[in-house]
Amino acid sequence: MSEKQEKIMELVLVISLAVLPSLFSALFAYLGLVDMNYSSSNIHAIHILQIINQIIILAVFFYVLYRQGRGPEYIGLSFSWKDIFTGLALAVIAYIAAFFAGFMIIFYSALLGFELNVEPQNIEMFSTGPLSILLLILFIVNSFYEELIVRAYFINEMESFTNNTALAVSLCVIIQTSYHIYQGIISLFVIATLFTVFSLYYIKKRRIMPVIFAHTYYNILSAVLSRILKDYLG
Repeated sequence: MSEKQEKIMELVLVISLAVLPSLFSALFAYLGLVDMNYSSSNIHAIHILQIINQIIILAVFFYVLYRQGRGPEYIGLSFSWKDIFTGLALAVIAYIAAFFAGFMIIFYSALLGFELNVEPQNIEMFSTGPLSILLLILFIVNSFYEELIVRAYFINEMESFTNNTALAVSLCVIIQTSYHIYQGIISLFVIATLFTVFSLYYIKKRRIMPVIFAHTYYNILSAVLSRILKDYLG
């Protein structure tokens, strides 16, 4: 087996571990085959299990990088205090773009006479219970998990295999968006817009830490807004 074939196999392994369980869970939830209405009594245990699972897969990912003789610099992982504020600016830009995308979908659907459910579905995992330190830890771990593996690593590898950045970014956004299908079709397009902005920033700057901060900020904002909406609707 050639070095390229080994790297392809390792990419398939890492992405499969990171994506397939979430994708099937999301698909089953969207089809109504799995109930995602978590109660406040078990939500902390679910968060702990998710954190452990994602940390284990991150460990496998870093082992693969180590085995390939690559370090954090390969995926643009380095820290600067400016990343905190760059990530905030990126989150604002991505949120505005996502909001505009959602608005346009709703607007044109209304013009065509379609009635759409614009409220995100099956988000009780993140909107149930208090805004706790445990939930914040999950958001941080999840941001590292998704951005390091599904964005930075996947885009870099696909670029090296295909010499096509546009294809790498497109596949990255499709894959990352796919396992959010449990939230509904409208949310899927909104999330795709968000991830497109994140990917464009990454291929421009080749640094992933600001994207990780932006993803974390977005998760926190979504958790806050979902609770406000939940209280408002009663």
